[in-house]
Order: sequence, then C-alpha cells, then structure tokens
Amino acid sequence: MSEKAYHTWIGEQRAAVVQKRDDVICLNARTCATIRIRVIIVRSYRTSNREMPVKRGTCLATVVAVALMSACTHSFARDPYDRAIDEAMPVTTNGALSVFSEMAMAAKGAAPGDSGFLLVVRSDAALRWRLALIDSATQSLDVQYYLWKGDAAGDLLGRRLIQAADRGVRVRLLVDDFLITGDGSDAAGIAEHPMMNIRFYNPWVNRGNRVVFRAFEWLSRPDLNSRMHNKVLIADNQVAIAGGRNIANEYFGLNSDKNFRDLDVVTVGPVVRDLSLAFDHYWTDDWVYPVQALVKNHPGIDELAELRERVLEIYKEERDTLTSFPLEPHDWEDKLAAMSGKMTFGPGLAVVDDPNETRGGTPDQVFMSLRSLVEGIQEELVIISAYFVPGERLIEYFDDLRNQGIRVIVLTNSLASNNHAIANSQYKKTRRALVKSGVELYEMRHDALLIDEVDTPPVQSQSLVLHSKAVIVDRKRAYIGGLNLSPRGILYNTENGIIIEDDEFAQQLVSMLEKDISLDNSWRVGLDEKDRLYWESSAGRVHRQPAQSGWQRVADWFFGLFPLANQI
Repeated sequence: MSEKAYHTWIGEQRAAVVQKRDDVICLNARTCATIRIRVIIVRSYRTSNREMPVKRGTCLATVVAVALMSACTHSFARDPYDRAIDEAMPVTTNGALSVFSEMAMAAKGAAPGDSGFLLVVRSDAALRWRLALIDSATQSLDVQYYLWKGDAAGDLLGRRLIQAADRGVRVRLLVDDFLITGDGSDAAGIAEHPMMNIRFYNPWVNRGNRVVFRAFEWLSRPDLNSRMHNKVLIADNQVAIAGGRNIANEYFGLNSDKNFRDLDVVTVGPVVRDLSLAFDHYWTDDWVYPVQALVKNHPGIDELAELRERVLEIYKEERDTLTSFPLEPHDWEDKLAAMSGKMTFGPGLAVVDDPNETRGGTPDQVFMSLRSLVEGIQEELVIISAYFVPGERLIEYFDDLRNQGIRVIVLTNSLASNNHAIANSQYKKTRRALVKSGVELYEMRHDALLIDEVDTPPVQSQSLVLHSKAVIVDRKRAYIGGLNLSPRGILYNTENGIIIEDDEFAQQLVSMLEKDISLDNSWRVGLDEKDRLYWESSAGRVHRQPAQSGWQRVADWFFGLFPLANQI
C-alpha cells in the first residue's frame, strides 16, 4: 500500500460511523495496513481556558434538587497551561534506554520503518519492566493509565516516579478519574514537585468518597460514562510498554485474593514515537485537568516533604509483599542488554481512539483498526477478551468464517474466574449461539495450573482472573491492548493498543494461547447430544457453568435480569 493510499485508508476509518449500537461489534474487514505506521488520530491543539461542560440534574424533591445543584454545577477553572509540558521531549540520544533501543534494532537487522516487540506475559516480569524503564529514564516519563491504586504496586511505582523526578526526569502522569478515591490532595502534593505533572481525565466535581453526592453527579452527568481506558508508559521517547495492565497489585501477582492473567508488549522504534504523539493528544484534551485545578486546599511545597515521609512509611509496611523486586532505584543496564536480542521485528501500528469522539460520538478507531486486521483472513482467527459480549453480527461473522473453513477460537472468563459477575451475566446469553456458530469457545478456570505464572512470590492467591485482550490472525499478525470486545469497550471507553505484523511474535502469542486453553487451565464449552451446554476440563464435565460460590451464581442471575450489555 502506498503512503497516499494509507492516508486515504486512515481517512476512511475516521469517517466510518456505527449506525446501530446493537450491530457495532462486527469484524467486517476493510483494507489492511502492513507498512509504516501512524497513529489513527488527528492531533489538535486546545486553548488553555476552556471549561468542562457540566449538566444540571433535575430532581423530584426540592432538597434533593438543592443538593444536586450544589454538587454538580461547579465548573473547573484550569490553571494557566505551561506549554513547555504540553509536548513530548525529543528522543534521547544517550543513556541506558537509548543504548537498549540501538542494540535491539541492530540485533536482528531490522528493516527501515520496523519496530521491535517483546511479549510480556508473566506478572513479575511486567512490574520489573516498568521499574526498569522508570529507573533508566534520563529525560522524560509519560505515563497514562485507567486505574492506579495506592497499594504495594502503586506505591512502589509512584515512589520510583518521584525518585526519577528527583534526578531531573520530567514526569507527566495522566490517570482516569473515575476510580480515584480521596479528594486528590495527595496527588496535588506530589505535583508540587517541579518535575512532576499530574492530570486527571474527565474528573468528578465531587472529590472524596461522598457516595451520595457522587450518585447525584452520576445521574446528572451522562458524560461520566465515557472513560479513558488507555494504558501506556513511555520512557525517554525511546522505549514503551503498553497492553492490558493497570497499576494495582492484582496486575502484578501481588494480590492474595485474586491475580490477573494479562499481556503487555515492550516496544522500540517508530511505534514509540506514535504512542508519544497520542499521549500528547490526550494530555491537552478538553477533558483533562491538572490536579491542582481540582482540589480546594492546595498543598504548599513544604507539604511535599511531609507527603514523602508518609509515602515512605506506607511503602515500608509493604516491603514483605515486594521481596521479588528491587525496592530502590536499580541499574538495569546489563539486564536490558540481555533482553535486547530477544525482540522480534516488523511493521507496527499504534492504534489509539480519538478522545474527541467521547463528546457525542463513538471512540471506535481501535475497533475499526481490528476490522482491517482481519482483512484477507485465510486460516484462523483467535480472540482473547476478558469481558466478551458479542452482538448478533459478530456471531454471524463467525458463522461465515466457519463456513469458509476458517477456524475461530475465543478465550474469555468463566463465571468462576470473572471478577465482575455482571459481565458474565450478559456474555452468558450468547454462549449457545457462539457454540452453534462453530466457535471453539474456552473459559478460563479460576483454579488454573498456570497460576504459578500469575502469582509473584511470596504471594499465593486464591483464584485467577483472565484480563488479557488480544486478536491473532493466521498466526501472522496480532493486536495487543486494552480493548474488550464488548459495547463499553467500543462505544464509551477510549482505548489504545498495538497491531504487530510479525510471524515470530504472533507465534509466541499462539504458544501462550495453547497453554491457556489447555484443559488444565480452561473449560471447553460445547453442546452434547441432547443440545445441552457443557463445560469440560481436566476436572471432568459439568452441565452447569462453573462458579466459586452460590453468591456468585446469585449475582450472575440477578444482573442477568436487566439489559445491561451496553455497560459491559
């Protein structure tokens, strides 16, 4: 495909409009971009003084109306923009990450325009890579996540970011505000550091944990349903890690209750610059606010020292959980050099939803790129989606593929492994149709033997949850990111990810899949001679969906009474 044709394709994808929400989850193919990549968003510059529109709620009782109006009619006044932090810093030309990138690109003689990719599956490796990028950065760290918990993993990475800022690295941290607890004063205190910049996406007006006020605000502001689900960490504009992991214990094997099976990819080359461009696009978005603009009582620079001490105390309490990781900044140069020869190379596409589309549109650029990914499919389609709610057209598409002799494999959560019963309550309505369409349907076991790859010593969790999102086509090209094939993932959340055109990388993903769908790790769902659904694994065959408890079954039944598919 020529450069002109490629840009025409991008325009077509951006112009595509989803006509019916019920039909949106359909992988009809268009053209497949297999050359040099550019992000599927148009960058725009925003003025610094716009205010976020906030709607007023109408309540039945006067007292409720007063409470609602006081909670929801405030508009944030942005602090004056510092234009110096609105754009990514140039690619570094020295330091450990520059050396790592050069060694990786030279190791296998990458072709011009290719990027390098390293699949990260193990939970402990995923946290080590993030620590390595933060500790090795010399100039800049751009960090974007949907969720950042104040637990052992969150404190470890947060403290390392502060330590990076202490040595002069500019840190930009962008987090979705939906699950932020507290009023944000701690984040505002950290942002007093001259090298730390923290912003929240689509923030609550009501700060803190006032559930009633937040409930009123939720009812009066439909825009709160649109969230930033992106996940990426970019160091020195040289190396990035992106995928499905947020920042919390369960994503790195450190939760004693449940831990997540997830995927990341470490990348070098042109894709990193495209991810960086996308980060800038979000950083200056109209729905993104500096944390200082959100808190009422601004902490002073003197309070930063007190906050450091408090964070350190919490951090010390968590040391026993973190014994698998260096607790202080570490020299990763030798380990980076050892990993540089393990990357695979090929064309890569950084796919990112346009945040503008959350204002009255559908942020579906990532989904549209998946439609192009399956163009020309010949032998096999694999979908790994933690939360999977297919529409009728997608199921019909699977049926068409099977009629062409193309194998279709789907891996998702069982009720037992699902951390959200509400997601299973909507997915289960499609099981029979999926199996009848010829899909090889697998559901993860909560007691999977591969939990040893998910737990990080000394932690031993009670159950495993699938959180991975990937698409593999013909074992030649693949997508890894945060997009679930569900209405919420396509219609409301912004997402990002990477499409990789490389046989070796795709084969690595297939090897992981084969382990995940083995009968020791997943249930194979089928129909018996009496047309009854069954679940089969090394534990035997059952005709009732596996669950961990009666309460889980009750929750699944209750949520199944309501048409909630668009919220999954």
